[in-house]
Amino acid sequence: DVKKVIFENMSQRMIDTFEEEMQYLGPVRVKDVEEAQGRIVSVIRNLEESGEIYIARGGNDGVIL
Repeated sequence: DVKKVIFENMSQRMIDTFEEEMQYLGPVRVKDVEEAQGRIVSVIRNLEESGEIYIARGGNDGVIL
């Protein structure tokens, strides 16, 4: 779950703020979610290519950040 991975790297205060904002926004269109996910993946790939982050690709467990 992407949300879990992101939250594991945030302070509890930031998680609370983030969750509050998600509730405030309410439901969103699938198209908007997919576009946002694409932008996030693009940023992650750029960070990996520049060496700022390392993504270990595991076997059946998927990707480890």
